Amino acid sequence: MLLGTLYGPVTFGIMAAAVAVPYIPDVSGSVSTVWLLSGYAIALGVGTAVFGPLTERWGTRACLRIGAVLLLAGTVVCLLAPTPEAVVSGRVVLAVGSSAVVTVVLTIAAHVDAEHRGAVARALGAVMATFLAGATLAGGAATEVIGWRAAVVLPVLSVLAVPWITRHHHRRGRPSAAFDAVGAGLLTVFATCTVGLTQIAVLTLTTASALAAGAAASGLALWVRARRRPDAFVPAALVREAQFRRVCLLAGCIYGARFAVVLADGHLLADAGWTPLNSGVVLVLCAVAGVAVSHGLALRQRSSAKALLLAAGALVIVGLVPSDSVGPLVITSTVISSAVFALGQPMLTVALAALRTDRRGTAVGLTYFSGFAGGAGGTAVVSVLMPPLGASVAIAVVALACLAGAVLAVSHVRVRDERGAATSPSSDAAGITLERKEAVR
Repeated sequence: MLLGTLYGPVTFGIMAAAVAVPYIPDVSGSVSTVWLLSGYAIALGVGTAVFGPLTERWGTRACLRIGAVLLLAGTVVCLLAPTPEAVVSGRVVLAVGSSAVVTVVLTIAAHVDAEHRGAVARALGAVMATFLAGATLAGGAATEVIGWRAAVVLPVLSVLAVPWITRHHHRRGRPSAAFDAVGAGLLTVFATCTVGLTQIAVLTLTTASALAAGAAASGLALWVRARRRPDAFVPAALVREAQFRRVCLLAGCIYGARFAVVLADGHLLADAGWTPLNSGVVLVLCAVAGVAVSHGLALRQRSSAKALLLAAGALVIVGLVPSDSVGPLVITSTVISSAVFALGQPMLTVALAALRTDRRGTAVGLTYFSGFAGGAGGTAVVSVLMPPLGASVAIAVVALACLAGAVLAVSHVRVRDERGAATSPSSDAAGITLERKEAVR
């Protein structure tokens, strides 16, 4: 529960800010709106990719302290920036600090003993779902009472839990281990270019080409270095593991669906004349209902994978059904996307813990790099498709892509259920489920 309290405010960076962004004065078009949200998601993805391996060398305590300093620095920049466009730079610093928090929390959770892993994942998921449910309300209230700048710096609340975690719950690093500084630099370039390409709709041709070339060159260099060095920053053995790639794909789908829906619904309510506080109240009630729906689906399906795919399919249908009013689309899409996130997050936690690797911090960082890259891509697609095609079509496109990715992530593997009998490929989540045992025997 303490880990969830530390992680929870990170979700405010997108969810709370999405409520505030439509009410920011003097924002120059959709590009600024996209970057205020997606810039945070991009920096969060890049940061998790880099902080993952750093937790193995420096330990979680040092990384968390660095993250706290960055959170405070980013908050100061956001509060003092003269224009909304300048706030983007502060949000980037804030996101890098949040990425340290994410990596530390999930690295600690991934090292929990197998017998307690399911309980820890459920508790962590419940606390995160609570923060997720309250994020839009927090953003609306902060915008209404203090101003939009307060809403975009809410991730700094993670700092309040840092002293307790650093004193009582941390993992030591391996400072004597070799440090691949070149690999760290290559990974930073690759992560920045790859996630930056998710915003291709708002990039110039020259910028997009440069990012594509940078991603290809740095990715190739990373792979060559990984094959030649056993202590590479990104180990080749981890990337080759099919289970790890499935976890990354699933993370991108879960975060992509949730971020896209929050952005679309926030704009729909603002365009309909709703105040930030009223928008936050409606969205938080829908999110709470979504958590309840996820619990009901999990009980009925008795499989986290089936429940997740059912929820993702329902989100596609919601987007395809035409609606003449804002209310039905906002309510149903928020409820179902909240259920998708509430079902998927615990699955990711357990799946990362079940990976057979001694580079668990790296696995956590790269997985959540994939997740936040998916979130950045989802918001970019919605911002581009909403003006010409409408919010429902934009949500349907993102939801369909996320459903397809989730199907690929949860199929083609046989695992054992609690009775030791092998399950069919379609009945489990490629090992990505709360019911998975430590290993297949």
